[in-house]
Order: sequence, then C-alpha cells, then structure tokens
Amino acid sequence: MSVCHNATVRLALCCLAIATCAAVAATPAAAQSSLHYRCEVLVNGQLQGEADDVTATFDSALPENAVFMLGDDVSLSPLTSTVTSEVVADFLREADVEEVAGTGPVRVSVDGFPDLFFEAGLAFAATDVPETGPITLTPQGESPPIRPNEVGTYPLIIASFNLALGPAPETSPDYSALWCAIRIEDYTETPTPELAFDTFEVVGPATPTPTPTATIGPDTPRRPTLVQTDFADSTPSSSPVVGPIALAGAALCALLFIAAKVGGQKSRRNGRQD
Repeated sequence: MSVCHNATVRLALCCLAIATCAAVAATPAAAQSSLHYRCEVLVNGQLQGEADDVTATFDSALPENAVFMLGDDVSLSPLTSTVTSEVVADFLREADVEEVAGTGPVRVSVDGFPDLFFEAGLAFAATDVPETGPITLTPQGESPPIRPNEVGTYPLIIASFNLALGPAPETSPDYSALWCAIRIEDYTETPTPELAFDTFEVVGPATPTPTPTATIGPDTPRRPTLVQTDFADSTPSSSPVVGPIALAGAALCALLFIAAKVGGQKSRRNGRQD
C-alpha cells in the first residue's frame, strides 16, 4: 500500500470521526415520556364533562445535557407537543364537531425555582375528528427566552395548559376548549424532576485557583542573612578580577623584556662590525 493511500485513509477516518462528534454534540434531548392530564371539555359553550385519559408530551429545542453560563438567555423555541384523548374525541363526535383548530397558552414552571415561570403560546392546524378512536393534536409554538439568575439545575415542567378548539373567541357562546391540568395523583411517588420535559444546567464563571504561599512562623527554619563581612578573612585576599589582570601584566612585561634583550644583542653585533 502506498504512502499516499495510507495518508488518504487516515484523512478519511479523521473526517469521519469529526463528523460523528459533531452529530453527537448536536443531538437533541430525548423526547419526554407521556404524562397524564385531566381536562375539562367545553364544546360550543357547553361543558361536556371531564376527560381523564388525556396524555401529552412536550419538547423544546434544548440539546441534551445543555449547559449555559450565568446571565445567558435560554431559548426553548420551538416548543412542540402531542395531545391524545379518546374521551375528548367522543365529546366532539357527540356535538357533531368534525374539525378542530386553535391556539392556547401553556404554563412552564421550573422545579426548585417557584418564582421562575412563563407562558408560551401554542397553536395547532385544522385536525379532523376521527369517526372512531382517539384524536391527536400537535400544538407547537414559540416561547420567550428566560435568563436564570442563579447557578443550578433547571427542570422544566408543564403542569397545565389550555387549548381552544375553534376560532370562536372565549367570550363567544360557541367557544370550545380544553382546560387541562396534570393528574398529580398519578405521580405522588414520582420525584418532581422526573416530570420535566427538558432540563438544563446553569454554571457560573470559573473560580481562579489561589496560588499557595508559604507562611513563615517562629519555628520555620530560615536562611541566615548574608552581609559583606560574613566571608571576610583576617588576611586580605585578592579580588577575583585582580588575578587575571596581574597575570596579563606579568606576561606583557616578559614580552617587553625579551624584545629589549634581543634588540640589545643586535646593537652590540652591529657595533663590532663597525
């Protein structure tokens, strides 16, 4: 196998690993399991009764294991849901209603933060009332961003919601709607966070790690302070710089002495020749 082929294979594997990591990071949170709700059903201005078989799931755009910094805006949009009930369908069939469409608010609360809640508006398109069996509505919509002001875990819970079942306003005698609340008696032994349709975490800025400093106490060994006289001897000693200078001076004197001696010998030889 050639070197180029090996490099191509390694590059392909690297790209595959990066794509896999990106897909995992972008995976949305798992959908919430259905919760049981009890709804009062109003059709054409007449209270039909209660539907206690309503199941609903809700979901948001939050990714799984979402973490935000303190002060960040947290957006849940879009909110999606599925609402199913056979009893509601029976009431609609009895009133000869063949199609429903409408809007309604849901109240989102945060377990552990009683002062933090908000309403989001949902809407669902025209949906046929089946001849038999349950009806399923799929409301969805936008929610306002929230800005948590405390560090912690935020489980999001929808304990109640309302849905209009037609275009008639609430003041109209033809108003139709569902007024629903969670069947809390079904969850008396369920920890409240497990009722959350989504959860996110809020963390604060990282706390800098302090640099450890040594504390000197009365029993801590200390290095003695050095002064100039600590190494003084009774006999004077040469400075570290004086030695090399003295050697260089001695060598220069020796050279001058040799040069002078050679010059004198040459002068004497020339004098004899004259």
